[in-house]
Amino acid sequence: MTYLRPAPAGGPSAGFTLIELLSVLAVLGILVAAAAPSFRDAVTARRLEAGTTQIVNAIRLARAEAIKRAGVVAVRPLSGTDWSSGLLVHFEADADASNAVGVADTVVRQFAMPSSSSFPSSSPGALAFDAQGRNVALALDGTPMDSTLRMEVNSRSRTVTIGRTGSTTIGPIN
Repeated sequence: MTYLRPAPAGGPSAGFTLIELLSVLAVLGILVAAAAPSFRDAVTARRLEAGTTQIVNAIRLARAEAIKRAGVVAVRPLSGTDWSSGLLVHFEADADASNAVGVADTVVRQFAMPSSSSFPSSSPGALAFDAQGRNVALALDGTPMDSTLRMEVNSRSRTVTIGRTGSTTIGPIN
């Protein structure tokens, strides 16, 4: 039978000293502090990508529905002029000039926007597409026009430009 003997005094011991433990914690703290800003930037970039993807999906759906229904389909904020509240795609059955959702209009789909997103007050009140899929003026006079939506998250922004033909271009993250 073998017996374990205790280590002799002053010999090797198991464990870490307090100084070694504090050194490791200091290095970990420095690494976490260095990684936090890049993590925040990554989250902001992801929110911008998600939001612009929702905008482009809503525009593509509106164009397709306008062509399919041979009429005007609008994309507008869910709440008043606040695009960050979400997007509403609806068929303009009554073809009123305001593109407001009326009793005769058909809601096609709603899109959510990422949290902490915002849009400048210069954003258009709504977008509209005619039976040819063109981006038309809100007065519904048939004049194709260019439109721009700029989404902001944590002081960074990304722009979606909608051309006269209804094509979309997504700008870089600024």
